[in-house]
Amino acid sequence: MSALTRAEAQDKLRLLINENTPESIVLTHQNTTWELSLKELQYNPRISSSIDAAFNQRSIVKLLTQQFNNQPVSYEINNLELEASIATISAQLSFPAQKTEIQLVEDTLETIPGQDGQELPQQEVIDLINNQLAMLNFNHIKLPVKLVEVAISSSQLESTLARGQKFLSKTLSIHIADNMEELDGERIISLLNFKGGYDTEKIAVLIDTYAQSHDHPPQNALLKLENGKVTAFKPADAGQELKKEQASVELTNALILLENLDSQTHEVELSVVITQPEIVNQDANSLGINDLLSQGVSYFTGSAVGRIHNLSLAASRINGTLIPPGEEFSFNDTVGDISYSSGYQAAYVIKDGRTVLGDGGGVCQDSTTLFRAVLDAGLPITERKAHSYRVVYYEKGNFKPGLDATVYAPSTDFRFKNDTTAYILIQTKVDSAQAKLTYEIYGTSDGRETTISNHRVWDQQSPPEPLYQDDPSLPVGSVKQVDFAAWGSKVAFDYTVTRNGETLTSRTFFSNFRPWQAVYLRGTGA
Repeated sequence: MSALTRAEAQDKLRLLINENTPESIVLTHQNTTWELSLKELQYNPRISSSIDAAFNQRSIVKLLTQQFNNQPVSYEINNLELEASIATISAQLSFPAQKTEIQLVEDTLETIPGQDGQELPQQEVIDLINNQLAMLNFNHIKLPVKLVEVAISSSQLESTLARGQKFLSKTLSIHIADNMEELDGERIISLLNFKGGYDTEKIAVLIDTYAQSHDHPPQNALLKLENGKVTAFKPADAGQELKKEQASVELTNALILLENLDSQTHEVELSVVITQPEIVNQDANSLGINDLLSQGVSYFTGSAVGRIHNLSLAASRINGTLIPPGEEFSFNDTVGDISYSSGYQAAYVIKDGRTVLGDGGGVCQDSTTLFRAVLDAGLPITERKAHSYRVVYYEKGNFKPGLDATVYAPSTDFRFKNDTTAYILIQTKVDSAQAKLTYEIYGTSDGRETTISNHRVWDQQSPPEPLYQDDPSLPVGSVKQVDFAAWGSKVAFDYTVTRNGETLTSRTFFSNFRPWQAVYLRGTGA
């Protein structure tokens, strides 16, 4: 372009581009090639702009001699299309490295060899293409594929295996506010790296997992009343957020300390930020619904669909119940009619010492769970009757026998009294995923404490032979177990409620369980 006028330079550049621009940019790696269509990339050289830039940027010396050297050509291109094309090629060429891992197999540490990876730096390729287009260089571009090496030496491997041996019987307890996680030796070993430290990426992933499980925003208190029943309730709850970077450092330091301790256990508390709610319980209501007094839990794993429906329906009808100070609660009165007409389904119930099909089977799971919550709250129980036999559902979750209460309107009820100075609220939760029923009692704490002690079982008797019952709701040929064999026994436990050293209640709860046979449903339906 030397010694040319602006017009001559434009004509020459246009001719040069027209004669030398190919249809595609060619990228190569080993024996594979990729062609990127310049038309599809919407490549468009800006000839006039390029010449104008060259003339405008000449120095006095270049103006006198009219000499140009290495002046780039201005052009337009669809960058999104270019990035997508390079990403497609990268996906074909790149694969992650597999780190060498140590795992525990039948009390023996074994090594899983790693594998080198390969990656294509996409931005580097895009820069290469742009640089060549700017200089009208259309030569093939060799892709800068890079090897990601993970090789470790035999000494590193031996050293890490020796470190892993130290952790085989060790445990790290991790406290996150009021929650606790536990890392056993096998999990700790997986966090080791081969340079004498710990894998920062794996620790970051672990901290992220903890954050997802335990982080939550603050919850403002909420209480809405309609016709004397609470229709919406949320207790105030402080928010918490794990400080990830600091927690990663704290966890790593705890692992280092545990590795060098003779002790088999160690504890660490990770840093969290606590955020208080704007509306607390006292601001949301004037009824005294300020504290979670107690909680009762039971599990219904293995229950039939109808039984789960019934216990869920009963829980929904008790949920939100308010009990004024000095008033007595009646389970039967609160739940109301238990029949097909009121929404209950047929399921097996205990009636007159037998398991029979009847409306509302499963509702006793609610009275049992509420009984446990009332025991925990230390409220006076005015009526409670045990089941005829030990029901398997009520001993799931390692609960001891005797912590149950049966109901059968109108003859058998479960009752307790609110002897506190504030209202009491009953909240229920049905967790289908965990087959878990929860009853919570809220009110104003007066400092009472409860103790269950001296739990005893005696006079045990073996169960009779299994019982088979026809069931038209199951297809012919199918058999389903609904009751499980239970030993007969007498059960008792002592129960004490104290407040500031004063004994408010001291009594013994007694249950006389008959030996019970396993019951199977035998299908007779279509």
